[in-house]
Amino acid sequence: MIKYLIGILFFICGSLVAQEELFTCTDIDSGGFYYNGSEYKLTLFNLSQFDIKIDFDNRTIESPDLLFEQAYCLDNSKNLALLTCSNRYGQTFMINALNYELVFYYN
Repeated sequence: MIKYLIGILFFICGSLVAQEELFTCTDIDSGGFYYNGSEYKLTLFNLSQFDIKIDFDNRTIESPDLLFEQAYCLDNSKNLALLTCSNRYGQTFMINALNYELVFYYN
């Protein structure tokens, strides 16, 4: 029986249309941990692909695939290259605007 599941997904994004800032992201690694009653065990997830619309100027994201229809993005004035957003389900999406490396995680 799985009591806890923590997932961490790593992606690389490529821009489809630069003007709209629409990205298609593909997993390069995907895994998490589950608790089997006595210890945490590593489990790997299936790799996937999703689309996401990012507005770096207004610091917003939108992706129905990831349940980011309403996202709350942090104001990170010390590092404007890093965009960090979360949704009402506790999922967090972080992307570096300089190299498009990102992390998506949930618990």
